[in-house]
Amino acid sequence: MTRIIEATREDGTRQLLPTSLFRGYAAEAREVAGTNTRKRFRVFGQMLANLMYVRRYVRMVQIDYNCNGQRRSVIMEKKGCKP
Repeated sequence: MTRIIEATREDGTRQLLPTSLFRGYAAEAREVAGTNTRKRFRVFGQMLANLMYVRRYVRMVQIDYNCNGQRRSVIMEKKGCKP
């Protein structure tokens, strides 16, 4: 299965993000939170929210490709955003 992360900006343009960026954020969250899973997810979510704010993203979508087609799932979306 192939996984791609796609981000949509405020003006409607789309950009692909490397999955290594998310792996790095996850590693940092794991280092900060230690064994506390709840804190780890909270820190990871804050990092993603900061990324979206700084780069002016409105929506981040994970696209999974496999032999049956593709599946899109929203990772994070800005409040008040129209689909």
